[in-house]
Amino acid sequence: MTQPDDAQISQQASAAAAYENRFQRLLEGVHAIAVQGYDRQRRVIFWNDASTRLYGYTAAEAMGCLLEDLIIPPLMREGVVEAVNGWLSSGAFSMPADELVLRHKNGGPVRVISSHTMQINAAGEAEMYCVDIDIGARVQAEAALRASEQSFRALTALSSDWYWATDSSHRIVATTVSETGDSVMHTAAQVGRAFWELPFAPSDSSGWWRCRDAMDRHQPVYDFELRRQDDDGRQRVYCISGTPRIDESGAFAGYHGVGRDLTSLHEAEKRRLNLEGQLREAQKMEALGTLAGGIAHDFNNVLGSVLVGLSLARQDAAKGVRVDERLAQIESSALRARAVVQQILSFSRRDAPVLRRVALAPLVEDVAQLMRATLPAGVALHTMLADSPLEMRADGNQLHQLLMNLCINAWQALEGNAGEIVIGLAAAPARMLAGGPAGDAPTGPCAHLWVSDSGCGMDEVTQSRIFEPFFTTKPLGAGTGLGLSVVHGIVTAHGGVIRLHSQPGKGSVFNVYLPAIDHVTEAAPLGDGGADIEQGHGQHVVYVDDDEVLMTLVLQLLQRAGFRVTGCSNGQEALDLIAAGADAVDLLVTDYHMPGLSGMVVASKALALLPQLPVIISSGFLPEDARLEALRMGVRDLLRKEHTVDELVWRVGRILRAQGTD
Repeated sequence: MTQPDDAQISQQASAAAAYENRFQRLLEGVHAIAVQGYDRQRRVIFWNDASTRLYGYTAAEAMGCLLEDLIIPPLMREGVVEAVNGWLSSGAFSMPADELVLRHKNGGPVRVISSHTMQINAAGEAEMYCVDIDIGARVQAEAALRASEQSFRALTALSSDWYWATDSSHRIVATTVSETGDSVMHTAAQVGRAFWELPFAPSDSSGWWRCRDAMDRHQPVYDFELRRQDDDGRQRVYCISGTPRIDESGAFAGYHGVGRDLTSLHEAEKRRLNLEGQLREAQKMEALGTLAGGIAHDFNNVLGSVLVGLSLARQDAAKGVRVDERLAQIESSALRARAVVQQILSFSRRDAPVLRRVALAPLVEDVAQLMRATLPAGVALHTMLADSPLEMRADGNQLHQLLMNLCINAWQALEGNAGEIVIGLAAAPARMLAGGPAGDAPTGPCAHLWVSDSGCGMDEVTQSRIFEPFFTTKPLGAGTGLGLSVVHGIVTAHGGVIRLHSQPGKGSVFNVYLPAIDHVTEAAPLGDGGADIEQGHGQHVVYVDDDEVLMTLVLQLLQRAGFRVTGCSNGQEALDLIAAGADAVDLLVTDYHMPGLSGMVVASKALALLPQLPVIISSGFLPEDARLEALRMGVRDLLRKEHTVDELVWRVGRILRAQGTD
């Protein structure tokens, strides 16, 4: 083998030096990677500019210094010296990269990913090189993210809201649980399932379909309500909203959203409605107390005319004189008594509000008649009614209460003096409000109701508070301050507005504008007196009533109409007759209020014995819930007892004819 001459050796040495020089310049020129070189004694032999920026030492300061004195924290020095010596002794050329927390010149921490490699120099000596990448910014970002997540979870714990996320198949992958609220997904068993697989029901039957359709089309879901019943029977209500998640590639990744427990809000709304109902009932009782004296006076007048008429009829009969005229007078007085009772029942009824077509003129006349029976002699009450019929969709009982409250307020404004009250009704064009803005008025045809008085009037301060609950200008104990507050609530609930015009000493006018139905005609009521009287053909009718006098009269009434009638003074007697089956029963009429078995119980048991038996329940006052229950049970008709003479024969005949009973 030919030995290289001196020239070749010199050339090789120059090439190696040039290569080493280029390598050194390369390491020095890398700005983002800190590179340090150490000899076997761990003294610095190389220090690039990136190391200066990372650790704070210049190359001049670092060269010749020990590794552990420069960048190794005190607690790590012994372990580092031992590890380096062991590595050099092993002869391994590299060590795995690792995250380390080293030390800056100022003593602060420096977080790096550090890699190590061993090189053999020209002299055959081992040299160790460390390559460090600064990860301080990344660590700070991760710490900030963790802090943000902790803050988010802390805020979540203080909120009644909870947060959720799903994957692209709509399976729940994450959810939070509020410490003060309640997540519908508070158990691990619900993670991995879709919302429509959870044991909850939507607020409407098509809810799940709408929710799933929106999520399948990757559309936002807003305010979707879910319900469930707790073990204690409490009905829980939740609301969820969510938007699609899109990943970095633009693909659909699932949903993330928020949920809220609405149970307390729903329960509070129910309590509010219940309290409003109690408020109206309390005000009704106050109004009835005010009316009691006048009603008693009017009813005593009716009873007086009935008794006088009966006395005169007896005298005429004893003389052989026809008593037709006397009986007509007695009938007229009885009808007046029936009207008074019906007005009281209508006013005091506690049925749930039901919107129906209401003719306003008859309602105004009813209120005027009731008030005239109440007002003292010095107070004149007049009505001004529209020529054309006016109707609206409303709760008739509440409108009755509205007018009664306004009339009582007008009477009290007279302060015991003589004066005048006017109740008016007229059609009003859309947005016609006498003074004041019309922005909240009905936008279509309006019915204009007003009640005016010639009383004391009000100043502006009183007018500004007149509709506040419990605000009253009356002395302590003279009023609750609820009447006009209830009026305002009824008007608002019917989509109307109320305006007040008043001046001290010049009286007041309350103008109520309500949405009216356009072009209506008043239909004749069911059981109108013009209906043809149905004649019986010997059909067997059982009549049950604990009032023997009334039962005797009704038996005669039905018998004269051609029916065969059996009277029973209690429900059990009627049921025994039906169960015996010896004499077929074609129809049952039962009173509602009776000792022992009530009319509802009698009807239920009779229908259990004969499911096809037509049943009529008669009552002077039938609550709305009982009326609905009777119809669900299969009761064929309901009769108000005051209409017995006018309608019973007609209703019995109509039902039997429809039944096909000859």
